[in-house]
Amino acid sequence: MRAEPPYVGLGTAHERSQRHAIAGTSGEGQPGQLIHTGILHYERNQSASESDIFCMDCSSYRELVSARLDDELTMFESEALDTHLHHCADCRGFAARAAGLMPLLRVRVADDIPDLVAPILARAKAPRRDAVRDAARLMLVWVAVVELAFALPALVLGDSSGASSHVARHLGSFDVAIAAGLLYAAWRPHRALALLPVALVLTGCVIVTATFDLTDGSTSSGLEAHHLVDLVGFALLWVVAGRPLPGRGAMRATLAA
Repeated sequence: MRAEPPYVGLGTAHERSQRHAIAGTSGEGQPGQLIHTGILHYERNQSASESDIFCMDCSSYRELVSARLDDELTMFESEALDTHLHHCADCRGFAARAAGLMPLLRVRVADDIPDLVAPILARAKAPRRDAVRDAARLMLVWVAVVELAFALPALVLGDSSGASSHVARHLGSFDVAIAAGLLYAAWRPHRALALLPVALVLTGCVIVTATFDLTDGSTSSGLEAHHLVDLVGFALLWVVAGRPLPGRGAMRATLAA
């Protein structure tokens, strides 16, 4: 059997690692010539590697550099910028110069601002004082002292218009507590509003029961005259509290003291 020339039937890769074909007896090229398919049949470059950079648009990356200095980058943008800076020396220099400018842009001498405290205070109006309220506070102190004067005999001596010593001392203790509340309201007028409900109920009950007692003759007007002090104390407490009325904003009393 006649042997064939060595180039006959060769059309496969001559080396497995390169995979380039060798020309045979037919087709293009001389017999035994390497066929560079990447050059003869393709217009594109070889397959891209991970380190290839397809676009070097540095302007967009320099915007990312500025955004990084303002701490506005997302994680994806930060990774993309790091990759670009690894390959682009110009952008690395731009990033270094931009970082060096940050202290100069953000830290500077404070502007000389004139002191406006004196003109502002000169034009500001002092809070208007309520003369009636101030007078009511002083009178409330006087009413509290009178209440104490009426309460001490009953509290100490147990003497209160024919009542037993035990009852008299209880009544004296109650009157001393009322006097202490009036003194506190005169000292801290913004607290007077909280005492108004107690003073209203107490004064109303005293006036109603005194009227009943006077009507049926169980007491005299002289013995009940000291209850007028309770009535005056409630009126003064109402003035100190800011003269609140139903439907009106009674909280202005808390803003005034």
